[in-house]
Amino acid sequence: MKKYIILTAFGASESAQKTYHFLGAHFSSRFPDARLLWSISAPSGARPTSGRATGQDDELAKVLADLPADVQTRCIVQSLHLTPGLEFHRSVRAVQAHRTGTAIGMPLLSSQEDFHRLVDLLSPLLPNSSDRGVLLIGHGTTHPSWTTLPVLEHLLRGSTRSQVFLAVLQHFPDSSMVIDRMAASGVRHWLVIPLLLSTGIHFWRDIAGPGPHSWSSRLQQHGLSPVFHEEGLGTLPGIAEMFGDHIQTAFDRTIDQT
Repeated sequence: MKKYIILTAFGASESAQKTYHFLGAHFSSRFPDARLLWSISAPSGARPTSGRATGQDDELAKVLADLPADVQTRCIVQSLHLTPGLEFHRSVRAVQAHRTGTAIGMPLLSSQEDFHRLVDLLSPLLPNSSDRGVLLIGHGTTHPSWTTLPVLEHLLRGSTRSQVFLAVLQHFPDSSMVIDRMAASGVRHWLVIPLLLSTGIHFWRDIAGPGPHSWSSRLQQHGLSPVFHEEGLGTLPGIAEMFGDHIQTAFDRTIDQT
């Protein structure tokens, strides 16, 4: 029985590469009988180049087409996206168009249990103090999956004494009034956590950068003092296990289908 795990993600920065290698090493250890392949959506077309992660092309359709058309082949396409948004559904369509009998591993936040697990994993980072706040900043999307983020914000607020706000870099959920609400809370010191798989250009330029339109500059313009958590979610302890559980669930579905 041949097993393949195709990992799909977006972004090809140096930080993203390190995160992919970290996650790939975990999956290789947990699923030693499966071969890891990669499909990375990024303008540069870069992808992991070491270890067992060996993609032949960044287009998922090409990776799928290169697999053996063998009834003894079990294949999982595992999304490394945080929510089931536009990129995830493009992957689903590619699988449906090019290969039958392939199971889809769901993104990080796909079930009620996933939300609670992520809250538990983030809890050690939170100050849990009424005079310290937490701002989480994600990417944002036009896909209806943006509605998952207010749910996460609600659950995080119930897990700590700190003020918690969630914002995005673009699109939805609307973040235009977040800084005003932070300032109105009376809290001046804020921990800023990137709700991103890795800390690439979006973090260093758009969130923590010195430019006048970055979140760092805008927070300071409102009299707020930010401190930045400089690691993405991908290397947070427990995240690789969550993705690994999604892979295992997908493999279990391929067994049920045989």
